[in-house]
Amino acid sequence: MRVFSTLVAAALLSAVFVVGSAAAPTAVAACPPAKGTPVPNGASLVINVCGPRAVIANKKYAYTVVLTNVGRLDTANVKLSVFHRDPITTSSLPYRSTGRVQFGRHEAVWSVDKLSAGRSFRVALTVTLGPHKPNGQYSELDVKAAGETG
Repeated sequence: MRVFSTLVAAALLSAVFVVGSAAAPTAVAACPPAKGTPVPNGASLVINVCGPRAVIANKKYAYTVVLTNVGRLDTANVKLSVFHRDPITTSSLPYRSTGRVQFGRHEAVWSVDKLSAGRSFRVALTVTLGPHKPNGQYSELDVKAAGETG
């Protein structure tokens, strides 16, 4: 059994706080799977995060995370992790909180027993974003995925 893990840089979503009205959230169904190049004879996980990038501090915003196996092999024991500073107020699917705090961020984990080649896993969540950097302008959602191939 080969264990692999992917971190997709594009899965880091930084929100910029603005004054006035914020961008409308992307609908859950409208968030497309990320494109990726399959690994020959392997599995390959790619992540797409949809949601507003311009937000107003201390308001709720909806985000959708789509994890896709663009590889040629099925992936087992898939873990999708979202690292967040602010509480997740709603989720379209149940998740587990690890209780770990790293760099001031909590980890929420969704588990999938099997993600077949060419299939996607989608979760929608709502977060109340607040300023956390010294200049008070940015908040982040960091998304990672890992799984196993046989």
